[in-house]
Amino acid sequence: MNSITTILKTASIHPRLGAWLVFFVVASVYMFTAAPTIGSIDSGELSLVVKTLGIAHPTGYPLFTLLGKIWITLMFWGDLAYRLNIFSGLIGACAAALLFLTLGQLGIRPVLSLAGSLLWAFSPVVWDQATVIEVYGLTSLLGILLIWLSLRYKKENDFRLLSLIAFIAGLGWGNHLSHLWYLSGVLIIVLNKSIITNWKRILLPVVLFLLGLSVYLYLPLRAINDPLMNWGDPSNWPRFLGHVTGRQYRVWMLNNSFPELWHNLVRFLKIAANQPWIFISWLAVPGFIWLVIRNKRALAALAAVILASVFYGINYSIPDIAAYFLPALAALSIAAAFGLQALSELLTDKINAKGSAIYCWAALALSLTVPAANWRQADRSRDHFTIEFANDILVSAGSNAVILTDNWDIYAPVLYLQHQQGLRSDLALVDKELLRRSWYYSYLEKQYPEFYESCRPEIEAFLPQLYLFEHGQAYDPAELQDRYQDLLNALALRNYYDMPAYLTRADRKGDYSQLALNYERVPEGLLYRLKLPGIVTGFETDTLFCQTTNAVDTLQLSERERLLYKTYPNLLYQRGIYLAWNMHYTEALQYFQRALSYDDKRPLIYLGLGGAYTGLNRVEAALSAFNKVLELDSSNQTARENIERLKMFTPGGPKSYRMEIKQ
Repeated sequence: MNSITTILKTASIHPRLGAWLVFFVVASVYMFTAAPTIGSIDSGELSLVVKTLGIAHPTGYPLFTLLGKIWITLMFWGDLAYRLNIFSGLIGACAAALLFLTLGQLGIRPVLSLAGSLLWAFSPVVWDQATVIEVYGLTSLLGILLIWLSLRYKKENDFRLLSLIAFIAGLGWGNHLSHLWYLSGVLIIVLNKSIITNWKRILLPVVLFLLGLSVYLYLPLRAINDPLMNWGDPSNWPRFLGHVTGRQYRVWMLNNSFPELWHNLVRFLKIAANQPWIFISWLAVPGFIWLVIRNKRALAALAAVILASVFYGINYSIPDIAAYFLPALAALSIAAAFGLQALSELLTDKINAKGSAIYCWAALALSLTVPAANWRQADRSRDHFTIEFANDILVSAGSNAVILTDNWDIYAPVLYLQHQQGLRSDLALVDKELLRRSWYYSYLEKQYPEFYESCRPEIEAFLPQLYLFEHGQAYDPAELQDRYQDLLNALALRNYYDMPAYLTRADRKGDYSQLALNYERVPEGLLYRLKLPGIVTGFETDTLFCQTTNAVDTLQLSERERLLYKTYPNLLYQRGIYLAWNMHYTEALQYFQRALSYDDKRPLIYLGLGGAYTGLNRVEAALSAFNKVLELDSSNQTARENIERLKMFTPGGPKSYRMEIKQ
């Protein structure tokens, strides 16, 4: 009883107890909100890579792959992706516990360290990475571990700690290159003149760093065995070097214009401001002021991490950039904890220790409200959207079909369904963008030998041109594009009568401008079937899509998942237009009505609905639909003209309506 009273009065708690408390609370919440299966982006690919001990997209993530394989071997029950989602959650909980210990090393009061670590753990970006399989949580864990070890080394001057820091630094680099942003701060903390000038003192740490970095040897050693997922085939030195340095992504790096840089910087500021109740954002200000006065080295270390992370993030033009700002957010969280500490010391000076203790407990209480505030957005425990979407893609394709896509958010989850759940093995799934990588053809030949053989002439004509491009040799861009275009047409149309071909987009832009020129792109399900002009074929509406997708809470979807969600009303609308254009009004009506169950705020769908009603001579229903268009878009002239025609019953009757078609 006395010990509890002491804790309450002093706002103090034993570091180990505090760390375990943080781990238990955070792990419990993460596990309760973990996604039950795959999510978007890389989830499907990483799951298969871990299961098959394959090679992931650059930079390969060998450390995550090996640790993940150990985990699913130990936790051998349940869905593969779910087990790995739990793995991500436990990694995140360990990172939060280490952050608590790190704050303690920096002199932050224990209860405020609890508050700071919980604020970080339940911030939207961090929480999001802990509910699905991703590599960034492990980067955060190793980065925070390095900072904690560095602070201990600074106090204890124990050479063994320096050696351990070097080894962990090498291992971390073997997980993700953003680990380097943490290293920038660590070097500021640990380096001093005695280390730099004494080569004998740094020899062992350098060796241990290289030993940790040797985890990358997994890539060529495993690539030699040609696993199912063998991205980049890093079995030789040029391919290995290109893979671990992310060569294929350099087109999106360090070449942004000033407006693009400014746009990305604003994105970071919005992400930072979206932390829990903006505590981290505004508390960081007094924290930095406190550090200017008390601990300039810590200030420099945090600033280095933030600047490195933000500089790289704003110079990397990809949609899902938030995770690349995680090192900066961790540094801001530490600064925010210093802000809490500064206010605590101010209260102690101005009031008394008791008032300061009350403040500390109040800060902790507020931090415990953050999970409730972010719960709806972060909770993915009922999120089946991505796997249901992928399943609907499979349902949309006919037997023995080929699906040509340039959308990774479609390709990766469908690949998971095919290889992990054994669904639709009759389909040939081809990523159009990966056709620009020579290693991908080995995968295609192994997975679809007959299909590959049928297109061999075009493949063999394209590969020499691709070799010149990949190896930086002189090549003819027009020749390369022509051979690529020939290959796309062969893949889509060579087996037209035996393998119906589908696309995941209907426009004729870019590489699609010369694809299947004389073929219609007919919306069927979530796909567009390449079809010679002719008779309109039916499609089973009762098995059209998974019945739960239109009930999805879109607030819980990621930005990229929301784009996929829009595919449902888009394709339903376009199928309705296709049917109405061919005078199948009754069937078209069903598609328009189903589209509205996904999006009832889009004027274009009501316009199509009004057109279908007009074709069926249902004048009142048509007028109602066109009036709804005007409610949503008062400037829509097409709806206004159709209403006037229907009201006047012009010669030709209701079928004189005009329908605006937008693909």
